[in-house]
Amino acid sequence: MFPKTIIRAKSTNTILEIVKMGMGVAIVPEYILNKHINRDLFAKYRVKDLNLQTEFRLIIKKANLKNKLFESFYKFVLESYLPN
Repeated sequence: MFPKTIIRAKSTNTILEIVKMGMGVAIVPEYILNKHINRDLFAKYRVKDLNLQTEFRLIIKKANLKNKLFESFYKFVLESYLPN
């Protein structure tokens, strides 16, 4: 049996509010709980052996691409981590 995803949110605050309203459960990183959790309101459980893929984004101010250090780092990331 797999859980059915009904609501998908990217905002941590939105996710926590949905759980707070009793409308579901969420899997969130530990640091989110340590930062935002109201220990009297939420119950937390460790999820063992859960392998999730997280998407990351590299952002850089366009004007900084003219800076050699930023340009080198940007090119390194693009060449090393972007899918073929």
